[in-house]
Amino acid sequence: MDCITGLQTARILAAKGVPVIGVVADRRHFCARTRVTLGLVESPTAGEPLIERLERLATRLDGRPAVLLPCSDGAVLAISR
Repeated sequence: MDCITGLQTARILAAKGVPVIGVVADRRHFCARTRVTLGLVESPTAGEPLIERLERLATRLDGRPAVLLPCSDGAVLAISR
């Protein structure tokens, strides 16, 4: 969510009643300053550290379904690998 694409995606989903958890590399980034998410998870947004953080986040979801919407090339590359 520390890009304008992530912020706009979160806004659209939240407006439709979809719960959103944002992943940000920098909580102070202007795009991470929003009230539409249930929370923010600070993590690198590319590479293996992103995957490890997403795996830890998945354990907090208690089996509820989730969808990833990567908004940067680095995130897409890490997830696709």
